[in-house]
Amino acid sequence: MKNNDIKAGEKVDLYLGKGPYYRSMVEDTTEDDTYLVSVPTFRGIPIILKQDQEINLYFYRENGRYIINTRVIDFEISENVRMVRLVAMSEAERQQRRQSFRVSTLLRTILRPYDLGPFPRRPNPAEEHEMEDAPTFNLSATGVAIRTTRDHAVGDKLFLKIFLAWPKSESVPLEISGEIKQIAKTDSVKDIFQLGIMFVDASEEMSAEITKFVLAEEQRQRKKMLFIGKN
Repeated sequence: MKNNDIKAGEKVDLYLGKGPYYRSMVEDTTEDDTYLVSVPTFRGIPIILKQDQEINLYFYRENGRYIINTRVIDFEISENVRMVRLVAMSEAERQQRRQSFRVSTLLRTILRPYDLGPFPRRPNPAEEHEMEDAPTFNLSATGVAIRTTRDHAVGDKLFLKIFLAWPKSESVPLEISGEIKQIAKTDSVKDIFQLGIMFVDASEEMSAEITKFVLAEEQRQRKKMLFIGKN
């Protein structure tokens, strides 16, 4: 895919080499493979970027996610919108599905519509029917796959509570937001759907906590398989 297939107004994700992926929008493009994008924010605070900093830019098509390696070359402000100009350092490349650590695991997850806002400290009975208890079946530092019986659409944003210690204990859940990137029906008779959700605005601490869990769970499952193989 050509780099200039990215259009102004398109949503993209930026990865700075560590920590979370940040949502941004393309404000303008040029034929020489430069992109003017909005400076991403975390909880309303602009992320600090530096001249010549290398950033991975991700964009999405029907057949998957693509990555372009870019470098910061300039900054601009227009109508109080902070923007950064990136120059492509590579061709757009379709990313393999499993380029991040991912583990199959069954965890309790609560989904909350994004327009209701973050989870309140005290449950609101009037909103309980809007939320959904849904099981995960795999997890990575960048996203989670869950099964649901409710209707959703690609692009929908959600707030999630993920109980990393479940079912061993009802630990304090990890609260995070995400965007639905894929939907697939998994049962031809029942309305059961698989949602692929990418985390949005996850803090560096959250990403590290999930990665730690994923690696520990992967090691536990490997030990279990070795034990089974010996018996």
